[in-house]
Amino acid sequence: MSLKGLFLFNLGKKDEGYNWVKDGLKVNIMSPISWHIYGLVYRADKKYNDAIRCYLQALKRDPDNLQIYRDLAFLQTQIRDYKGLIVSRLKLMVEAKHNSTAWLGLAVAYHLNGNYLKAIEIIDNNFEVNSKVSVSDYPTSEIYLYKANLLMLAGENQEALEYLISKSDNILDKPVLLDFKAHNLLALSQNDEAKDIYLELISINSESLEFISGYLRSISVLNDPISSPISLEYLISLSNSPQLDTEKATESMLLLQQKFPDSNILQNLPLFFCSTDKFEPMASDYMRKMIVRGVPSLFTSLKSLYSLHEIAFESSKYSTLGNIAESYSSSLKSKNAFSDSNIVPNSEAYIWAEFYCIQHHDRLGNYVNALSRIEALINDSPELAELRMAKAKILKHMGNFPAAQVAMDEARNLELSDRFLNSKTVKYLLRNNKVNEAEEMFTLFVRNDVTNKIQEIFELQANWYLLERARAHSRNLKIGRALVCYNTIIKSFEEYYDDQLDFHSYCLRKSTLRSYIDMIKWGDELYFKNDVFVSACSEYLNCLVQLQDKVDARSKSLKSESSTKKENGKAQKSGSNKKSGSKIKSSQNADSSKTSAGQAQSTEKSSESSFVDELTRSIQYTESNSPLDFALPLLETIEVGKTVHPKVQRSLFEVYLRLPKSLNLASNVLNDMANSRPDPYIIVDYLRLKHAANDSNPSDYSDERSLNITELQTKISKLFNDSIDLSLTDTEILTSLAHFKTTNNFQNSLASSFGFEKLSTVSGNNFSEMIQSSADVLLSSAEHFAQIQERGRNLDIKEQAEEVKACKNALVRILNLVKKSHPSSDGDLNEIIQLKFDKFIESSFKIFPDLQI
Repeated sequence: MSLKGLFLFNLGKKDEGYNWVKDGLKVNIMSPISWHIYGLVYRADKKYNDAIRCYLQALKRDPDNLQIYRDLAFLQTQIRDYKGLIVSRLKLMVEAKHNSTAWLGLAVAYHLNGNYLKAIEIIDNNFEVNSKVSVSDYPTSEIYLYKANLLMLAGENQEALEYLISKSDNILDKPVLLDFKAHNLLALSQNDEAKDIYLELISINSESLEFISGYLRSISVLNDPISSPISLEYLISLSNSPQLDTEKATESMLLLQQKFPDSNILQNLPLFFCSTDKFEPMASDYMRKMIVRGVPSLFTSLKSLYSLHEIAFESSKYSTLGNIAESYSSSLKSKNAFSDSNIVPNSEAYIWAEFYCIQHHDRLGNYVNALSRIEALINDSPELAELRMAKAKILKHMGNFPAAQVAMDEARNLELSDRFLNSKTVKYLLRNNKVNEAEEMFTLFVRNDVTNKIQEIFELQANWYLLERARAHSRNLKIGRALVCYNTIIKSFEEYYDDQLDFHSYCLRKSTLRSYIDMIKWGDELYFKNDVFVSACSEYLNCLVQLQDKVDARSKSLKSESSTKKENGKAQKSGSNKKSGSKIKSSQNADSSKTSAGQAQSTEKSSESSFVDELTRSIQYTESNSPLDFALPLLETIEVGKTVHPKVQRSLFEVYLRLPKSLNLASNVLNDMANSRPDPYIIVDYLRLKHAANDSNPSDYSDERSLNITELQTKISKLFNDSIDLSLTDTEILTSLAHFKTTNNFQNSLASSFGFEKLSTVSGNNFSEMIQSSADVLLSSAEHFAQIQERGRNLDIKEQAEEVKACKNALVRILNLVKKSHPSSDGDLNEIIQLKFDKFIESSFKIFPDLQI
């Protein structure tokens, strides 16, 4: 019976399969095979914790079954139960000692638990190979490198170095061998030997920033921890610290340039660290070479010099780049020669010099100038797609998405076989909210042999497309369709995580242990560090909250109408029947919604199921009486990631604030947020939580005890250096927040306005006064923008544009709130807020005349 249930489950008959497996257990609950099968069904259903419980029940009845122990070990690794993994691996080690996967699995288990020396001991006691190892024995080579890595993690650098030297002939991955040797030599302060090895590594790969950084460490120019992750942003962040000698770093990289002239990264890397007096000649030489070669990505390679961090200590570098480009553009246009060199350029040199100037002005926010120059350049060279792409980007920055989409489509038409240009056009169409046109264009590069191209789009897991599509649907107020796209992205990432399961056995058999550990680290960070997942997750939850608020508002309206009818003398029996019928209908709708959601999930999980189109799938969201139920599976996924992104934390708070018996969970989210940097919204959310707790019944809390937020209040106060007294009234607290000085005063003002808006409907607060205060705080932001413009902070233009949009959207939201909450009685308030909105738009347009607000 249990086996039949397993077959039925794999045939897509999920519920029937579960029933047969359960019936099989009822017949003989002591059967280890039935429990094992039950675990296999749970595993196939991605319910790993339930599967583990079934495996443990099976092992109680058959404690010597190695197959169950193997399955258990794989799932324990999958859910990161490393302590339980050691127990399972020890049992497998005892019963199958001569199987290499048994002792390698145990070594990995100790590694994941942080017990590196025990992992090394396991390898030493079991890894016995013939001294005449074949040079083509890749598994053996990987085990040698894995043991060396364990020694390094354990801090045994001398032993690791000696081990690597002794096994050099049998290690096939020579670059990794050299890298490990150099790493250990640095740790042992044997810098001269490390220097020679890093030079050899740079000769192998001169584009590796990691090798170049290792070389700088070997000559004592870079004095950061050896284990620090290397990136260009990280190195730039050290430029003003004693950890990096910028003058010596520049000299060293110039010497490396001479040894490795073909390295692109060594050509521009010195520009980020050299002093201002040396910058201009070095930048001129670099830019001249790139312009002569006709490199369109010249600006991109220097874009980091325009970053705000860089400006903080080298404010003249980006302006110097602009001056050089302007000089070259002018000279090449007038006499087809460089102003500071005898190099004879080709006919296209002017185009790329002028192209840099245009991108420079675009980055500074001089959009009108950049647009007029790019149009003139297009007239001279209409065949270059890069120019039309730049025009589209400038128009996008100006907020003119329709014109930007047209410009990008013109670029695509120059090379219809270019997938990248097609994808960019699709993205711009979605930014312009043209979903159907974007879908049609996306299908141009979908295989012609597929029966359903729309299905293929979703199965391709093109998450960038689905994210932009979801946002376009959201802007078009098609929330249900947006939720379908967000959910598809989330399911893709859950699938990526689940795919690890296939490698827990494979990597041990193939001895690819270092890659296996890297995969596990990747899985640990999958839900936290991937921007696409973070955005999809938070926006998915926000859309569900939006639908839930509509459902609650509709329910409140129906109750109000029912109350009004009673007061007007409606028959109580009739009213009672209607109310009862309404409740039954509501209950039926809720059950229907949950059933359809379950059916949709079952359909998605069935490998042979027919494709359900976007519109059909969206109905389960829009017709649900409890949309937040769809958030529950995602909450379990978020828990897997352990660490939660701040953006997702805010969305989680909104969900828990509305879910029944979840105020304690909302408090926990705020408590986690208070452990990081000060976020002004945490004060607003704290006030909302406090009011929700006061209005709720203590028996509603999940742990059946009163919610105590005193500790949370103290923690938040310390986060803001006790500058904001949280014992004051809502108005006083939010006013203090608006005037609280930090590195980003605008966010404080925006959070304060948001707080006035959200708390305006709370009992005891004056709606009109709170709403006006919310608008006034936003209106004062226009003065903030004007001050920035007076200081000439042109490089902040993109950030300012986003802030203007945020203020405008908040004011629109306030206007809608006033109209919905008090449609007739507050005509004066409507007029007041409308005047404030018009004043904000007028003042913002004066400050940013190039932006389409």
